Amino acid sequence: MSIRLSLAVAVGVLLTTAGCASAAPGALNRSTRPSGSPASASEPPLVGTDWQLASYGNPGSAQRVTVTTDSTADFSAKGNFSAHACNFFGGAVTITSDRISFSRRTSTAMGCGGEPGQLDRQVEATLMRSVSWAITDRVLTLTNPDGHVLVYRVRSSSYPNPRARTILAGNRAGGQYRIAVKGPSNGSSHLSLEFEARTAPGEPWGFGGIASPGPKDCLADEVLGLGSLGGQTFLGGWATPEVAKVTTQATAGSPETALKFYAVPGSSLRIVGVWTSSFVPSKSPVTFYDNHGKVIAAYPHGPASRCAGRSG
Repeated sequence: MSIRLSLAVAVGVLLTTAGCASAAPGALNRSTRPSGSPASASEPPLVGTDWQLASYGNPGSAQRVTVTTDSTADFSAKGNFSAHACNFFGGAVTITSDRISFSRRTSTAMGCGGEPGQLDRQVEATLMRSVSWAITDRVLTLTNPDGHVLVYRVRSSSYPNPRARTILAGNRAGGQYRIAVKGPSNGSSHLSLEFEARTAPGEPWGFGGIASPGPKDCLADEVLGLGSLGGQTFLGGWATPEVAKVTTQATAGSPETALKFYAVPGSSLRIVGVWTSSFVPSKSPVTFYDNHGKVIAAYPHGPASRCAGRSG
């Protein structure tokens, strides 16, 4: 099996949107708690909080519909918004003490059925131009002039996939990242390495990923530049038990930098990765070594694998 190296750029579908938020003093954490009500803990700010849709309301209806899909909304200090139901929505916002105005909206165009499809229609109908907003008891309510209502609660996790198992997470250059593992699922024995990153709280997430090698693969066959933060790329992939060391070089002949190993609970596979500013796809060598220091796989030149030619 040959070693393949490719670049998975961690760009969310909405990262190209930009804007400038305008906020009056106190606008970003406005509360509509009635005067004289008992004091409560400080409300979360609108901007930088990860919001999860709890229910929605249609014009003229007193009954709100409870939501079970993980549908989210985020507002950033740079004046961007992103929302997700089935499709991803995003654009620029201007925020005042009681109103959010949306502009330069973009969205993906996936066909969606069931509750996610219904939520797509609700989000799009509500966020057409502008909405009034308020936060009370940690609940964000967005209401547009037509009477469409979206009700959000604070999300328990800031990461896009709450079911993925976190292997490594942290902050870099004001941004956030996570390396996580998903699966196996849907009858497949494969795991999936997930890389999630965003440049600041409230900004859209970018994604990269790579499937684990199958049971008959004697060596993980991909190492990817999964995403970037602060001018560095996270180079990552999988390592099977026979792999003892993985290195990268800026160019052939330059010093080797070893990738770190991260254990995956319940699996003999491990994740390998390193933050680097010198990695160039298709040019920077990546080398896999066994316990005896023998090269068992290399890219772009070298033995593909010691099990080359074996079926499967």
